[in-house]
Amino acid sequence: MENNSPLLQLPPAVLQAAQWVALVLLPAFTTLWLALGPIWGLPAVQEVGATLTAIDAFLGTVLGVTAQSLAKAQSAASQATTQALLAELESVKSELAALKDNGGDADDDKKQA
Repeated sequence: MENNSPLLQLPPAVLQAAQWVALVLLPAFTTLWLALGPIWGLPAVQEVGATLTAIDAFLGTVLGVTAQSLAKAQSAASQATTQALLAELESVKSELAALKDNGGDADDDKKQA
């Protein structure tokens, strides 16, 4: 049996903020560190840059999987809701058709009388 629940249960706002960190903030900071480190004589420029890149790749992967799982779960829930609504619509149509048929018979009886 397939498990469709998201890997991490994050509220959408938290997921969006974490994705911004992984997609914008960390790459920008890593680039800044690697560019300015040698100019200003910052310590362990390459090591810090490689560490930030590894962290960013990890976060991007985890958040991507989480977002994809969340989208699948939401899609499945949406499909289930749609199916339930369609079934209800068919039920209502059947009831209306039955009422129309019963009403039509009553009109025919009145005309014959």
